This record gives sequence, structure tokens and C-alpha cells, in this order.
Amino acid sequence: MPHVGRMAALLMFLFGTGWLVAALTKPPPPAINAPLTDVTIPRHLLDYVGLDSIVDPTARKALAGTRLIARTYRRGGEMVQCVVMSGDAPGTLHDPRDCLAGSGWHVTGEHDERLADGQPIHACRAVERPGAADLDVVYLFVVDGRVTSDLASVRATMLWDALKGRSQGSNYLVRLSTPLPVRSRDTAVAHDHLLNFAARILACLPIHPRTPQKTGLL
Repeated sequence: MPHVGRMAALLMFLFGTGWLVAALTKPPPPAINAPLTDVTIPRHLLDYVGLDSIVDPTARKALAGTRLIARTYRRGGEMVQCVVMSGDAPGTLHDPRDCLAGSGWHVTGEHDERLADGQPIHACRAVERPGAADLDVVYLFVVDGRVTSDLASVRATMLWDALKGRSQGSNYLVRLSTPLPVRSRDTAVAHDHLLNFAARILACLPIHPRTPQKTGLL
């Protein structure tokens, strides 16, 4: 049908124009090893002490254009792994489940939860990786001043911003994980620690939307 073809062509033109405007008006992406410097996350949280983790070169190459903090928090024998990523283009924030699956884990038990202040967060378990303990995992995104656990909505918002030729500042992924306790009765306590960590880290991020910047091209 002719009108279907015209509509498809129009959509392709709009998407192409949006990406062109975004490329002309945004600064170049950061280097592969760029640190996340626009937020400060304490190294002491909930009686845990954090030490920056080493990210292997392969992972850093895959994260080109993404700024990040990778840190392991410890308290006695307890451990929480923390990753905070920031990127301005739709492809720079990945799906944590893909990352887990690519590292040899199976993702199970997925469900949505709420932090104490009502903000959404996604929870799952990473299991059955040979030689590794099963993990309790939670993650959330901050985009356009809004907290969400839905990556599809994150990318749609970032794409819409690109199509309109505006920048809302940095967007974030927060991912936390901890080994599942050996005793099942300790599982709920460990999970509460993850949620409390998430709330503390979220408080460090600038979640208020920035004033849209007009490009002069649209």
C-alpha cells in the first residue's frame, strides 16, 4: 500500500534527523576509561567499606562512551558489588540481565519492587554459573529526572530527546548484587541491605530534570 511506504519513509527520515541533530549538538563521547565524576558516592555506606574494582579491558572496550563507578563494599564476610553507569545516548545504558547472561549466569526470579520512598527497582537472581556463588541482584535507571526499572522506557525517552535535539544531562544505571547467603533465613536480611544500598546511592544522583537546551536547529 503506497501510504504505508510513505509513512515508513517519514519515520526513517525523522529518526535519521534526530540522530543527526544529536550528533551535531552533543559533545563527543568520553574515552573508554572515563570515570564517573559528576556524582560522589561515599566509600562508607551502612557500615560497609568500599574499594574500587578493576574492570577488565574487554569490558571497558564494550562500555566505550559510558562513564562508570565499579566498587565492592565489604563488612566482615559480607559483600555488596556496586556498579553505577552514566551515558547520554540510548545505547550506553545496557540491560543488566544481558550482562549477567553473557557472564555465564542464568537469570531467574525476576520481579519489581519498591524502595522505602516508593521508587521502583527491579530484582532478580543470577544462578548456576560454574564455580561462582548465586547472586541476589537489584537495579534501576534514572533518566530525564525519573527513576524507573524499565530499560525500554529509558531508551524511548533518550531517543525522544535525541529526536527533539535536546539534552537532559546524564542518565544513570545503578546495579547492586550480593552473594546469596548459605542459610535461607538470612536471605531476606541480605536483600534488605541491597535495597538500603540502592536508596543511599540513588540519593547521591541528580534526579531532578535539567532545563531543556534549545539547539537552534529545530
